[in-house]
Amino acid sequence: MDVEIIQAIYQHKCVGIKTLTKQLDCSGQQIKDRLDGINSKLNEFAMEIKLVDEMLVMVNSSGDETLFSTLSNNELVYLRSILTEIINNDYFYGGIDALNIANPMNKTQMVQLLNRLIKTHWLTEIGNGYGIGIRSLLELSSLLHSISDHQLYVSHYNSVIVTKGYACPHCRTAMTVKQSENFAQMSKNCPNSKCKKLWKPIQIGQF
Repeated sequence: MDVEIIQAIYQHKCVGIKTLTKQLDCSGQQIKDRLDGINSKLNEFAMEIKLVDEMLVMVNSSGDETLFSTLSNNELVYLRSILTEIINNDYFYGGIDALNIANPMNKTQMVQLLNRLIKTHWLTEIGNGYGIGIRSLLELSSLLHSISDHQLYVSHYNSVIVTKGYACPHCRTAMTVKQSENFAQMSKNCPNSKCKKLWKPIQIGQF
């Protein structure tokens, strides 16, 4: 089954675990139980499958290198620019504003690039604008921290940057919306053992 799982996730790059269980005719738990073994095989290729909010994502441990091999210099500059705008504007940047970012590319080229970045999960479409895609969160974490003009929230459960979720106002412990749904069924207090105050979180990002 390991080969089938790897091939299916490689095909999609990013796929919901429910979708994969239907495709492979197995349970979500069976897939989760095999991830450690699969990742040990992928490690020699600098690849890893990560499970984030019930999404399976195949990532390259050298995300920057992957981008350098697939994008031109102008495209890389544009991606960095739009990621900077997104992360410093409540994790959302309008579509019209995105097309007005200074860059040698024309608007047609920008639209084509944006569509490609969405399809490959470096960006995500939010209404009439853009957000940070799951691959950027996992593979470009260092870059995102460096271009942010504020301290970013990271998940209490997996240390991934939270762009849509909640955070404790007392200790900055954060979680995604999906993680919050599961957490609410278990506790009414902050999950940080050093805090444990009543969970009355602030919102992160735009819902």
